[in-house]
Amino acid sequence: MITPSTKRSLLGCGLVALAATIVMLPRLASPHFGLLDDGVLPIGAAAVLRQITGQEPGALFLFERHLGLVRPVYWLWGGGQYLLWGANPLGFFLMLYLNLVATSLLVLGAVNAATKDPRAGLLAGLAFVLSPPVVENYYTASKAEPVLVLCLALSVFFLYRAIDVADRDTRRSRRRLAAAAVFLLLGYLSKPTAHAMILVSGLWTISAWWRQGRSGNRQRFGVVRWYFIANLACAGTYWGAVALSGTAGIAAGGYSSGYALAPGTVLQGLLRHAAFYVRDFPLFLILGGVWAATAMRARGGAPASVRWLVVDCVSWIVGWTAIMLPWQSTLEYRLLPVSIGVSMATGILLSAFAGQEYPAARRTGWVAKGALIAGLGLTLVVLINNVTNARIQLTVDAANRALIDHLASHAPPHGTVLVNLPEPSEYVWEVGQHLAAFRGRSDVTADYFNGGGHIAPGTLVATPLMRHQPFPTVRLDFYESGVPEWSARLSARLGDRATLVYREVARVPLLYVAIEEPVCPVLLAADIQDGAYCGTGRPLIDRRVFEYGWEVYAVGPLRGWTPSGRAHDAE
Repeated sequence: MITPSTKRSLLGCGLVALAATIVMLPRLASPHFGLLDDGVLPIGAAAVLRQITGQEPGALFLFERHLGLVRPVYWLWGGGQYLLWGANPLGFFLMLYLNLVATSLLVLGAVNAATKDPRAGLLAGLAFVLSPPVVENYYTASKAEPVLVLCLALSVFFLYRAIDVADRDTRRSRRRLAAAAVFLLLGYLSKPTAHAMILVSGLWTISAWWRQGRSGNRQRFGVVRWYFIANLACAGTYWGAVALSGTAGIAAGGYSSGYALAPGTVLQGLLRHAAFYVRDFPLFLILGGVWAATAMRARGGAPASVRWLVVDCVSWIVGWTAIMLPWQSTLEYRLLPVSIGVSMATGILLSAFAGQEYPAARRTGWVAKGALIAGLGLTLVVLINNVTNARIQLTVDAANRALIDHLASHAPPHGTVLVNLPEPSEYVWEVGQHLAAFRGRSDVTADYFNGGGHIAPGTLVATPLMRHQPFPTVRLDFYESGVPEWSARLSARLGDRATLVYREVARVPLLYVAIEEPVCPVLLAADIQDGAYCGTGRPLIDRRVFEYGWEVYAVGPLRGWTPSGRAHDAE
């Protein structure tokens, strides 16, 4: 028999899944591998599979040891998909869609288990689906963060379920805690930043111990304490794998060397994160401020339980912020784990205030209500910015895919493609990889244009076009400011020896509101440009038209080979 409570739960799950579907439909309708990292996953997965099938099962732990990384679960995730559908981008994005649905439902379920409030769970699930880091993580195929947060969401879901029955069914609680530990280990083996969970679970243990002294609830403290111990065991397992595999140390790894525990780096990282949190999570910040001013005065009952849950969420945010501060740059896609804690806190607090569970909130009158209305208004702005970012991501990937298609169709046998970008550029490497792995043109060589050597007849030269680049937005491998210089260099070097054979420019009307602008004076005073890109001359409300595309020139004489491409614009 389906009870009204079950109906509400199913309705909430359906709404969250529907929201995830709406978010991912544009990406599923335009499934293209981008030129930033996307080709790495299927190409790397194929290489790992070849090594495993060649009687080297340890390849999962050895594949990135020169980079200072151990991510076997991430490569299992990619390798399993490659076995199913090869290098088909639609297949990879379908899995990301299912990942997003599952993670958002787990967020909903964890909040439901902790609060027994379906409304709070629904709001938390929706907050996660609509959080800005979702676009950069689920609209690209290569990021490890979706795998990481899925494992952690499963772990936290089982943890809260273990706490829920700890006082009445010890054996069931232990089984759920064991499941939480298993998924926790998978998280550690998905990406090393999972070490943030040591700090998070440590803070949870302290708050559970403090709460135990005030309420006598020893069962919760016992479960959380064992979860902290499980984190220590997972970290020990990870570092054991690092030692046994001969993985390079953090300072020596080709990737991990960007992580430095230096005071200046940490301080700049803190300021950059502050700008991103203002930009991406204004509703949470305002809710937190209202809560701190009012709800902290609540005593006993439901408000007290909400208070402790919000403390858990803040501990999560603190832990995941702290683990990223020593990194040399702050990029939005790395904030996806933070979104878990922000979304849970947002759902819990919105439901509590909507249910008027805080008498203190009513006494503050119009101030608290006005702040909440402002937070909801800023959330609408965040959603508008999200849509703009998603459209830019789709446009850039489609334009890059069209470039690869043209090069694959028109490059002469054993020809050369030169890309007019300065070193180092991930795009140049990816052009060669995409041509070889996805278009069957392993005979074509991709290289930089900026060398001083002779350019043979028949060589194709690709040069980027961009105008009105918004800041911040999804990642690109070059900036608009360099395009005029590179175009002039191309003209000076090729002169009349080159013929324009391809031109495609896509145009995206922008609507972006820089709500992080109030933080910019602090960032500029600290000489920080990264992340929020303050001081770049951007409009506060950007209504320009973003233009992005490529031109391809064929160097002559062509010796009997005539390119069939044509110059055109794509609206």
